[in-house]
Amino acid sequence: MRSMFLGRLLIAAGIALGVVAIVLWRSGGPQSAQPTASPTPSSWSADGADPTAYAAALVVGTNAARAANGLDALGPSDCATSAAITRA
Repeated sequence: MRSMFLGRLLIAAGIALGVVAIVLWRSGGPQSAQPTASPTPSSWSADGADPTAYAAALVVGTNAARAANGLDALGPSDCATSAAITRA
């Protein structure tokens, strides 16, 4: 008798979950906040710029954007500097 009750209870729970899934699907699903990205400045171009000054401005701009989003500033990296010099 008890197993019959549990079986019916599980069937009822499954039906209820199915109804909830259909309602959410029809309404477009749960709404979640999307992260907002900072706009990328269109003025970032190295054309005709002094590479050292450009790199310094890029670091300042990057750290300002990180600070605006609650992130710690980035420090210098020998590996990144070496890769940047190679690509420049």
